[in-house]
Amino acid sequence: MKRTMMLLPLLVGSTLAFPTYADPLHPEEEQFQLCRGASIKDWGDPKEIEQQIQDMGYTLIDLRIEKGCWEAKAFDAQKEVYEFYIHPVSKEVILRKHKVDEPADKPKE
Repeated sequence: MKRTMMLLPLLVGSTLAFPTYADPLHPEEEQFQLCRGASIKDWGDPKEIEQQIQDMGYTLIDLRIEKGCWEAKAFDAQKEVYEFYIHPVSKEVILRKHKVDEPADKPKE
């Protein structure tokens, strides 16, 4: 008991000496920060994103706005499904995620 009481100030003091920090954003969430703040009037036409996906060799399934970015779901020639997050103004691909367990649905009409 005395030994525990002697260690208690040491433990409390050591936690105060090393401040804790908030957990950093998940790497994917950091990517989405790049899309924030773009004015909707600068986004351009969604058809540009559709064409960009086709030019990259994919068939578009769905296109929507997600976390301030364009989110495009598309499949490749092998019917592998991918999600693309694209900057709304620069049209840069921010993130590409392979969706292993998702079947390729019919293309967007």
